[in-house]
Amino acid sequence: MYVITHEASFFQGNRQQLATALQGGLVVLTAYDEMQRRADWAFGFEQEGNFWYLSGIVAPRWKLVYDGVRHYTWLVRPTVNE
Repeated sequence: MYVITHEASFFQGNRQQLATALQGGLVVLTAYDEMQRRADWAFGFEQEGNFWYLSGIVAPRWKLVYDGVRHYTWLVRPTVNE
């Protein structure tokens, strides 16, 4: 499930702060994955805090690549089996 809980400008501002702190460079973050409690029952999902702070995505297995020089963000969507 993809949920944005704040305005997009909130997350853009967070990435700009990261770029200032990095003074250029590249950051790759991964979202948490779902964990199984039993064979047919998963734990409740909770996103990794740094990933959420920069992306706003509350879904498992995503990746975020941030280029601090060009101020460009790539989101890599997880592969989902049919």
